[in-house]
Amino acid sequence: MADRQDQGLVTSTSPAAEGMVGCPVDQDHLLLDDDTIVAVHGWHHPPGFVVGEVTYLPDDAGRQRLLGRNYRKAYVRDGLGLPEERRYRIRDATGSFFDDAQMFRAKSIIGVHRIKRYLPCAEGIGQKTGQVAALEAVASTWRSARALLGGTVDNVGVAVTGSLNLVPEAEYGQRPNDVDLVFTGSTADISELVGAMSAATRTNSETRVYEYGKGWQIRIRADGWLLCSFFRYADRREVALRGLRNVRTRCDDVHVRGRVVDDTHNAYMPTVLTVEVIESNLPGTLPKGHSLAVVISHLRSRGELFTGDIGAFDGSLVEITDGSGSYLALSVLDGDSSRLLTPPWRPY
Repeated sequence: MADRQDQGLVTSTSPAAEGMVGCPVDQDHLLLDDDTIVAVHGWHHPPGFVVGEVTYLPDDAGRQRLLGRNYRKAYVRDGLGLPEERRYRIRDATGSFFDDAQMFRAKSIIGVHRIKRYLPCAEGIGQKTGQVAALEAVASTWRSARALLGGTVDNVGVAVTGSLNLVPEAEYGQRPNDVDLVFTGSTADISELVGAMSAATRTNSETRVYEYGKGWQIRIRADGWLLCSFFRYADRREVALRGLRNVRTRCDDVHVRGRVVDDTHNAYMPTVLTVEVIESNLPGTLPKGHSLAVVISHLRSRGELFTGDIGAFDGSLVEITDGSGSYLALSVLDGDSSRLLTPPWRPY
């Protein structure tokens, strides 16, 4: 195993992990030695380990057939999504700050020795190569997305992630519940694309999606298909929290209401915002007008909070040390712990 630090991100490679070359990349998947499937989350991984979320558990009675066997969704129970901290997790000890960092408490941390196969997102939308690109669902969703979003998709890479990238059975592949696409580009190009998605849902009610108890601005209905969007950095030098070296908890049960003043990283995993505090339950440390980083480690607030929006955030006040130095931030873990208070439509 060869460990390395790449552009300030501590990562590793493993010859035992088939298909894994270089750094693990957000929204790629891992097939573990017990056939558990894990989605890679974020851009910060301890040497010899990968941070992610268990998405599918092998189950002979499971309703979804992927990679040649039956699975069930790990993050759903009785048809409802589980809170992040109640989901099944794998926690291999790293001997580093990741083991105790509140920011990673709801994530799985997996030793690379457990990875049987690394499954990168399938690239080449619209090309006649590969199983995924041949699926009509993907091709149709891509055509609809291009028509809806116009030139904002011209400067970004597009790939397939989610269940359609896990060799689903043919019948499901032709009519999936949704189509997960991951867009890769500069922060400027991704911001333009996310803005176009938000504008499409704000102006056309037929494109709107209501799932997991909320409205979405980056999940779009187009010509009968449901597009679920994910976003990645093309240049690792633009990654939020670049050079992450430590996370220490200063105070739990912190509540902040604030106005977004920087939304550069509002669509990624993790979502990182800069807010101007309007009020908090720590007025001495976080007074009105204080500029505060908010790090959201769940997927449900991505592409939702834009500059000028007001949000409510519940989490832990942490001290982050990264390539820019040390600073305080609010770390939010659960999907119910970050709320948009200025929705673009109602009910939202």
